[in-house]
Amino acid sequence: MGQDDPVSIKKMKFGFIFFKLFCLVNKYLTESPAQDIALIEHGIQKEKIYLIPQFVSFDDFHGVSLDKKNELRKKYNIDKNGILITSIGRIGYRKGTDVTIKTFVKLNDKYPNVHLLLVGLTDKTPKELLNEISLIKSKNNNIHTMSRVDNIREIFNISDYFLLPSRNEGFGLVVIESMACNVPVVVSDLKGIFDSIVKQKHSGVIVHGFDPNDYAKAIESLLRDGAKKDRIINNAIENIQNNYSPDLIVKRFNQLFHELID
Repeated sequence: MGQDDPVSIKKMKFGFIFFKLFCLVNKYLTESPAQDIALIEHGIQKEKIYLIPQFVSFDDFHGVSLDKKNELRKKYNIDKNGILITSIGRIGYRKGTDVTIKTFVKLNDKYPNVHLLLVGLTDKTPKELLNEISLIKSKNNNIHTMSRVDNIREIFNISDYFLLPSRNEGFGLVVIESMACNVPVVVSDLKGIFDSIVKQKHSGVIVHGFDPNDYAKAIESLLRDGAKKDRIINNAIENIQNNYSPDLIVKRFNQLFHELID
């Protein structure tokens, strides 16, 4: 999940020493139920664990009007009439990029106006995956790639769907950012990660496994049912307000500090 979880620490050089020191900590701050479970499985007492998820501010992440969306699409050279599926994260198998591009191909075969935008670094991307992406790009102008962007909110604002079939995550900040920007999310069924953020078919769509056919069907179900898509968008906004607002997270930190002081 990261560099400071029990598994990663134990794999370090002299990891057994660091892990002994790690176990002396008074409180363990986690971002997801999956991290809680990992700590408990390695002998950390549940009472020492304090879960505070990441947050998203509507001042920074929010939806925009159709006119503004079209203006931004022109800026990023994306067809204003296209259906844009976006995936953000380091390009690789961990983020499920291989699943994402196959999902795009399947949808694009049926809906030629479907576009895919991949945003993420490629410095650690396996060569065979880069070659696969390059091959698809050479045959299809509807796939777009960016390594870095100055304003990530604008990327959400030009998107119609957000796809992240990750195989491993610590939390999934881009998921709640997408939800705050009125972009419905389709994600993998990472236990204690995405299923703690997304309520199935209520505030997003969770797909079991990594079969591109299933992800294509999930997105197509939203394409074909505008009312369902709108419900998911509205429910997602409510979810962000109730669980991931800055005020709520600040309150959680204050509670933690008081516990440490008392």
